[in-house]
Amino acid sequence: MTTLLGLDEHPAYLDGYGPIDADMARRLAGAGVWRWVGTSPAGGHAMDYGTTRYTPPQDLVDFVILRDRECLMPGCHQAAYRCEIDHRTPWPYGPTSACNCSALCKTCHLQKHRAGWSVTRLADGQQKWTSPTGHTTTVHLPRIAPDARAPDSPNETDQPTADGNGPPEPDEPPF
Repeated sequence: MTTLLGLDEHPAYLDGYGPIDADMARRLAGAGVWRWVGTSPAGGHAMDYGTTRYTPPQDLVDFVILRDRECLMPGCHQAAYRCEIDHRTPWPYGPTSACNCSALCKTCHLQKHRAGWSVTRLADGQQKWTSPTGHTTTVHLPRIAPDARAPDSPNETDQPTADGNGPPEPDEPPF
């Protein structure tokens, strides 16, 4: 954007071609069709595709599948890779972004829209689902890594046995 506005001379990147100089970037941009893409200030990764695009691009689909792991409708456990990507706030009123999209299997996606369920995004990856009858359920996104804020749990091998020597004997086989 700063190059487009003439504030600097940073090169641009043209898909399918590679880097181009600032003058060429400004000429192409003047004749092009624009699509807004929100980026993360830390790292510059794409975070949001705005409201001009209904269908999420593959990188957003891949992210939602990784994050959600399964259908997020309460009680459903269909694998996310078999799900559709749903806009919590319907498009075009809500963006096509990771914070507004989640994995719902076909059945749950239809049920959400046709039966009148609503979803509210809460803190820490939680979603509050409200049924057509007004009952609410909170769904937590699954963890894919340990919580770095949680205190370390003691290591099982550090605990002494009843006689004080070595690791404890398991009560049952580990399978």
